[in-house]
Amino acid sequence: MEQSDRVNSPVFFLPIFKNFAKEFTGLDLDMNLISVTDDGRKMFKFILQIDDTNRDNEFELSESQRFFIDIALRMAIVTFVCKQTKASTSM
Repeated sequence: MEQSDRVNSPVFFLPIFKNFAKEFTGLDLDMNLISVTDDGRKMFKFILQIDDTNRDNEFELSESQRFFIDIALRMAIVTFVCKQTKASTSM
């Protein structure tokens, strides 16, 4: 994967995740990627948004919402990786 593809990966990944999340939960979800620092280490954190409200902590979701969002995220990752692999092998 080229550097420009890695930079644009969220643009391609997020619609896949949002589609699965909508199908599983019936909710319009969005996700933002933010940069955080923990013990001097720079990391990235996904912030889930439901109805334009940030859900920073797992206790802000019901158990069933956490389950279905987790499954949607896993399926989106698999779908995204498969599409990237297929695109790179067809070149």
